[in-house]
Amino acid sequence: PTAADDVFANNFTVTIDQNVTALSLRTEAATGINAGGGFTLSASYDISADLYSGSSTCVTFSANSPAVTNITGNLYGSTTSTTGDLRAFNHTGTGTSNITGNLLGGTGATGNRRVAARISAAGTMNINGNVTGNTGVTNHGLIVENNGSATITGNLATNGNIAVSITSGSLTVTGTLIGGAANLISASTCNVTVNGNQSLSSSSTAALISQTVSRNLTVNGSVTNNTTSASSLPVVAISGAVNLTVNGVIIQNATGNTGHNVI
Repeated sequence: PTAADDVFANNFTVTIDQNVTALSLRTEAATGINAGGGFTLSASYDISADLYSGSSTCVTFSANSPAVTNITGNLYGSTTSTTGDLRAFNHTGTGTSNITGNLLGGTGATGNRRVAARISAAGTMNINGNVTGNTGVTNHGLIVENNGSATITGNLATNGNIAVSITSGSLTVTGTLIGGAANLISASTCNVTVNGNQSLSSSSTAALISQTVSRNLTVNGSVTNNTTSASSLPVVAISGAVNLTVNGVIIQNATGNTGHNVI
Protein backbone atom coordinates (compact mmCIF):
# COMPACT_ATOMS: atom_id res chain seq x y z
CA PRO A 1 0.00 0.00 0.00
CA THR A 2 0.90 3.63 -0.46
CA ALA A 3 0.04 6.86 1.31
CA ALA A 4 -3.07 7.09 -0.91
CA ASP A 5 -4.51 3.67 0.05
CA ASP A 6 -7.07 2.58 2.65
CA VAL A 7 -5.90 -0.75 4.08
CA PHE A 8 -8.47 -3.23 5.44
CA ALA A 9 -7.65 -6.22 7.65
CA ASN A 10 -10.44 -8.13 5.85
CA ASN A 11 -11.00 -10.42 8.90
CA PHE A 12 -7.33 -11.49 8.92
CA THR A 13 -4.72 -10.93 11.61
CA VAL A 14 -2.05 -8.84 9.86
CA THR A 15 1.42 -8.67 11.40
CA ILE A 16 3.22 -5.36 10.92
CA ASP A 17 6.95 -6.08 10.60
CA GLN A 18 8.14 -2.84 9.01
CA ASN A 19 7.31 0.87 9.03
CA VAL A 20 3.91 1.48 7.40
CA THR A 21 2.59 4.48 5.47
CA ALA A 22 -1.02 4.46 4.25
CA LEU A 23 -4.07 6.69 4.13
CA SER A 24 -5.75 4.54 6.81
CA LEU A 25 -5.80 1.15 8.54
CA ARG A 26 -9.31 -0.25 9.11
CA THR A 27 -11.26 -3.19 10.49
CA GLU A 28 -14.52 -2.04 8.92
CA ALA A 29 -16.35 -3.72 6.06
CA ALA A 30 -16.45 -2.33 2.54
CA THR A 31 -17.62 -3.52 -0.85
CA GLY A 32 -16.04 -6.95 -1.32
CA ILE A 33 -14.20 -6.65 2.00
CA ASN A 34 -15.06 -8.37 5.30
CA ALA A 35 -15.17 -6.62 8.64
CA GLY A 36 -12.99 -7.82 11.49
CA GLY A 37 -9.44 -8.96 11.91
CA GLY A 38 -6.77 -6.52 13.01
CA PHE A 39 -3.17 -5.39 12.82
CA THR A 40 -0.57 -6.50 15.37
CA LEU A 41 2.61 -4.65 16.23
CA SER A 42 5.15 -6.32 18.53
CA ALA A 43 8.34 -4.37 17.83
CA SER A 44 9.59 -0.82 17.23
CA TYR A 45 7.89 0.02 13.95
CA ASP A 46 6.08 3.24 13.02
CA ILE A 47 2.67 3.79 11.44
CA SER A 48 1.71 6.85 9.41
CA ALA A 49 -2.04 6.43 8.85
CA ASP A 50 -5.42 7.16 10.39
CA LEU A 51 -6.72 4.21 12.44
CA TYR A 52 -10.40 3.16 12.27
CA SER A 53 -11.94 0.48 14.46
CA GLY A 54 -14.89 -1.38 12.93
CA SER A 55 -16.13 -4.67 14.42
CA SER A 56 -12.77 -5.36 16.08
CA THR A 57 -9.75 -3.55 17.47
CA CYS A 58 -7.67 -2.04 14.68
CA VAL A 59 -4.04 -1.96 15.89
CA THR A 60 -2.63 -3.79 18.94
CA PHE A 61 0.82 -2.76 20.20
CA SER A 62 2.10 -5.51 22.50
CA ALA A 63 5.84 -4.80 22.63
CA ASN A 64 7.58 -4.36 25.97
CA SER A 65 10.13 -1.72 26.99
CA PRO A 66 12.39 -0.44 25.48
CA ALA A 67 10.30 -0.80 22.28
CA VAL A 68 8.84 2.44 20.87
CA THR A 69 6.21 2.96 18.19
CA ASN A 70 5.26 6.29 16.62
CA ILE A 71 1.72 6.68 15.29
CA THR A 72 1.10 9.66 13.02
CA GLY A 73 -2.60 10.02 12.26
CA ASN A 74 -6.03 10.41 13.84
CA LEU A 75 -7.64 7.58 15.82
CA TYR A 76 -11.37 6.79 15.58
CA GLY A 77 -13.42 4.50 17.78
CA SER A 78 -15.95 2.22 16.13
CA THR A 79 -19.19 3.67 14.77
CA THR A 80 -20.42 0.40 13.24
CA SER A 81 -20.15 -2.33 15.88
CA THR A 82 -22.93 -3.13 18.36
CA THR A 83 -20.98 -5.49 20.65
CA GLY A 84 -17.63 -5.78 22.35
CA ASP A 85 -14.93 -3.56 23.80
CA LEU A 86 -13.14 -2.14 20.76
CA ARG A 87 -10.22 0.21 20.24
CA ALA A 88 -8.65 1.91 17.28
CA PHE A 89 -5.31 1.53 19.09
CA ASN A 90 -4.74 -0.91 21.97
CA HIS A 91 -1.45 -0.58 23.88
CA THR A 92 -0.99 -3.82 25.85
CA GLY A 93 2.78 -3.95 26.49
CA THR A 94 5.24 -2.02 28.65
CA GLY A 95 6.78 -0.19 25.69
CA THR A 96 6.16 3.42 24.65
CA SER A 97 3.69 4.67 22.05
CA ASN A 98 3.85 8.22 20.71
CA ILE A 99 0.71 9.41 18.94
CA THR A 100 0.62 12.57 16.85
CA GLY A 101 -3.02 13.15 15.98
CA ASN A 102 -6.49 13.56 17.48
CA LEU A 103 -8.46 10.86 19.30
CA LEU A 104 -12.25 10.56 18.92
CA GLY A 105 -14.33 7.96 20.73
CA GLY A 106 -16.85 5.87 18.81
CA THR A 107 -20.62 5.76 19.01
CA GLY A 108 -23.10 3.18 20.20
CA ALA A 109 -25.14 1.77 23.04
CA THR A 110 -24.31 1.44 26.74
CA GLY A 111 -22.25 -1.53 27.89
CA ASN A 112 -19.55 -1.56 25.24
CA ARG A 113 -16.47 0.65 25.20
CA ARG A 114 -15.75 1.83 21.68
CA VAL A 115 -12.72 4.02 22.28
CA ALA A 116 -10.02 5.65 20.19
CA ALA A 117 -7.11 4.43 22.33
CA ARG A 118 -6.45 2.33 25.42
CA ILE A 119 -3.33 1.62 27.46
CA SER A 120 -3.74 -1.47 29.62
CA ALA A 121 -0.25 -2.23 30.93
CA ALA A 122 2.56 -0.43 32.75
CA GLY A 123 3.76 1.24 29.58
CA THR A 124 3.78 4.85 28.41
CA MET A 125 1.54 6.64 25.92
CA ASN A 126 2.28 10.19 24.76
CA ILE A 127 -0.45 11.96 22.78
CA ASN A 128 0.20 15.18 20.89
CA GLY A 129 -3.36 16.08 19.90
CA ASN A 130 -6.89 16.60 21.18
CA VAL A 131 -8.93 13.87 22.90
CA THR A 132 -12.74 13.81 22.63
CA GLY A 133 -15.36 11.51 24.13
CA ASN A 134 -18.26 10.69 21.82
CA THR A 135 -21.96 9.88 22.12
CA GLY A 136 -22.96 6.92 24.29
CA VAL A 137 -22.11 6.21 27.90
CA THR A 138 -18.77 4.41 27.52
CA ASN A 139 -17.31 5.70 24.26
CA HIS A 140 -14.24 7.54 25.51
CA GLY A 141 -11.37 9.10 23.64
CA LEU A 142 -8.83 7.40 25.91
CA ILE A 143 -8.86 4.70 28.60
CA VAL A 144 -5.94 4.23 31.01
CA GLU A 145 -5.82 1.01 33.05
CA ASN A 146 -3.44 -1.36 34.86
CA ASN A 147 -0.84 1.23 35.87
CA GLY A 148 -0.42 2.76 32.44
CA SER A 149 1.03 6.25 32.11
CA ALA A 150 -0.54 8.71 29.66
CA THR A 151 0.50 12.25 28.75
CA ILE A 152 -1.72 14.46 26.59
CA THR A 153 -0.51 17.68 25.01
CA GLY A 154 -3.75 19.05 23.65
CA ASN A 155 -7.32 19.83 24.62
CA LEU A 156 -10.00 17.58 26.11
CA ALA A 157 -13.60 17.88 24.95
CA THR A 158 -16.85 15.95 24.98
CA ASN A 159 -19.39 15.17 22.31
CA GLY A 160 -21.57 13.62 25.00
CA ASN A 161 -19.11 11.43 26.88
CA ILE A 162 -16.02 11.39 29.09
CA ALA A 163 -12.83 12.26 27.20
CA VAL A 164 -10.46 10.28 29.44
CA SER A 165 -11.36 7.45 31.82
CA ILE A 166 -8.49 6.40 34.08
CA THR A 167 -8.79 3.70 36.73
CA SER A 168 -5.13 3.01 37.49
CA GLY A 169 -1.81 4.65 36.72
CA SER A 170 -1.15 8.31 35.94
CA LEU A 171 -2.42 11.03 33.61
CA THR A 172 -0.90 14.40 32.74
CA VAL A 173 -2.80 16.87 30.56
CA THR A 174 -1.32 20.10 29.23
CA GLY A 175 -4.09 21.96 27.47
CA THR A 176 -7.62 23.26 27.89
CA LEU A 177 -10.49 21.22 29.30
CA ILE A 178 -13.55 22.30 27.29
CA GLY A 179 -16.65 21.73 29.42
CA GLY A 180 -19.91 20.24 28.19
CA ALA A 181 -22.50 17.65 29.16
CA ALA A 182 -20.03 15.12 30.61
CA ASN A 183 -16.97 15.15 32.84
CA LEU A 184 -13.78 15.56 30.83
CA ILE A 185 -11.70 13.38 33.18
CA SER A 186 -13.12 10.52 35.24
CA ALA A 187 -10.40 9.21 37.54
CA SER A 188 -9.99 6.71 40.37
CA THR A 189 -6.98 5.08 42.04
CA CYS A 190 -4.58 7.19 39.98
CA ASN A 191 -2.56 10.39 39.93
CA VAL A 192 -3.77 13.23 37.70
CA THR A 193 -1.93 16.44 36.82
CA VAL A 194 -3.53 19.21 34.75
CA ASN A 195 -1.36 22.03 33.46
CA GLY A 196 -3.09 25.20 32.32
CA ASN A 197 -5.80 27.63 33.36
CA GLN A 198 -9.17 25.81 33.47
CA SER A 199 -12.62 27.37 33.38
CA LEU A 200 -16.10 25.87 33.49
CA SER A 201 -18.08 27.73 30.83
CA SER A 202 -21.53 29.19 31.43
CA SER A 203 -23.16 26.53 29.26
CA SER A 204 -21.48 23.50 30.89
CA THR A 205 -23.66 20.97 32.72
CA ALA A 206 -20.91 18.68 34.08
CA ALA A 207 -17.67 19.08 36.02
CA LEU A 208 -14.33 19.17 34.25
CA ILE A 209 -12.68 16.63 36.57
CA SER A 210 -14.25 13.92 38.74
CA GLN A 211 -11.87 11.97 40.96
CA THR A 212 -12.65 9.21 43.43
CA VAL A 213 -10.48 6.97 45.62
CA SER A 214 -7.28 8.15 47.34
CA ARG A 215 -4.50 9.44 45.10
CA ASN A 216 -3.19 12.85 44.04
CA LEU A 217 -4.80 15.54 41.89
CA THR A 218 -2.67 18.55 40.93
CA VAL A 219 -3.82 21.58 38.94
CA ASN A 220 -1.05 23.95 37.83
CA GLY A 221 -3.04 27.02 36.86
CA SER A 222 -6.14 28.99 37.76
CA VAL A 223 -9.54 27.32 38.25
CA THR A 224 -12.64 29.39 37.44
CA ASN A 225 -16.33 28.55 37.68
CA ASN A 226 -18.44 30.56 35.21
CA THR A 227 -21.45 28.25 35.01
CA THR A 228 -25.05 29.40 35.01
CA SER A 229 -26.43 25.87 35.37
CA ALA A 230 -29.64 25.46 37.37
CA SER A 231 -28.14 22.55 39.34
CA SER A 232 -25.17 22.61 41.71
CA LEU A 233 -22.02 22.28 39.65
CA PRO A 234 -18.32 22.38 40.61
CA VAL A 235 -15.34 22.61 38.30
CA VAL A 236 -13.59 19.80 40.19
CA ALA A 237 -15.62 17.11 41.96
CA ILE A 238 -13.82 14.94 44.53
CA SER A 239 -15.18 12.02 46.53
CA GLY A 240 -12.71 10.06 48.63
CA ALA A 241 -9.41 10.83 50.32
CA VAL A 242 -7.87 12.62 47.35
CA ASN A 243 -4.88 14.91 47.93
CA LEU A 244 -5.59 18.11 45.99
CA THR A 245 -3.00 20.76 45.11
CA VAL A 246 -3.91 23.91 43.18
CA ASN A 247 -0.94 26.05 42.16
CA GLY A 248 -2.89 29.07 41.01
CA VAL A 249 -5.93 31.24 41.64
CA ILE A 250 -9.42 29.92 42.42
CA ILE A 251 -12.17 32.18 41.04
CA GLN A 252 -15.92 31.92 41.65
CA ASN A 253 -17.95 33.68 38.95
CA ALA A 254 -20.86 31.23 38.81
CA THR A 255 -24.43 32.50 39.02
CA GLY A 256 -27.88 30.96 39.28
CA ASN A 257 -27.36 28.51 42.14
CA THR A 258 -25.76 28.83 45.57
CA GLY A 259 -24.35 25.28 45.28
CA HIS A 260 -21.88 26.20 42.54
CA ASN A 261 -18.48 25.49 44.08
CA VAL A 262 -15.15 25.70 42.33
CA ILE A 263 -14.07 22.51 44.15
